[in-house]
Amino acid sequence: MSLRSPYLRVVGAAALWSTLGVAASIGGNYIWLAFLRSLTAAAIGALYMRRFSSRGLIPGLLLGGLFVAYPVAALYAGVGPAAYLLYTAPLWTTAALAARGERPSAKETVGVSLVLAAVFLMLYASARGELSPIGLLAGLASSAFYGLYIAVARLRAKEGGGADVSYGAMPYTLLVTAPLLLIHVAVNKSPSPSTRLLLVFTWGFSAL
Repeated sequence: MSLRSPYLRVVGAAALWSTLGVAASIGGNYIWLAFLRSLTAAAIGALYMRRFSSRGLIPGLLLGGLFVAYPVAALYAGVGPAAYLLYTAPLWTTAALAARGERPSAKETVGVSLVLAAVFLMLYASARGELSPIGLLAGLASSAFYGLYIAVARLRAKEGGGADVSYGAMPYTLLVTAPLLLIHVAVNKSPSPSTRLLLVFTWGFSAL
């Protein structure tokens, strides 16, 4: 099977995505992780598009928020709860599309109800002291960024702008991650060797 096979790309991306939270926990520096991921994705997106599209601005800002929020959730709440909270994203997607006049189906309504129940369970766990409040808020933020990105991407794709909200959005993620890194560098020391190693991991994830 060729390395250019879409199947291998999907499997490879899934494998790297599933270990992103682990990388955040091991590296312990979510600011650098978010920036390195953003920078690599931005370079690849710019090379693919060969132009900047204003249609990628909002999706890019949402992805930039996701790049920052998810590692924070993994670091403070743990990898499992962070992933659990991230995938409450359909709640935000459905709400955003409903606001644009797209009515959810009966199955989607049931699904959103289950997602709401999941959120309440996590809120309850946090209230009992079983989950970090910072991790909870970061996890819900990552869910919101992800869900709203999906909604925007879906709407733009219907208009024929699929590339603009995927590859074209990546350079704009730096508008979120780069200022955070500058603030971080101004008040903290340089990254540890373990953080630098995350560059290799981030490159592989972003490329796929």
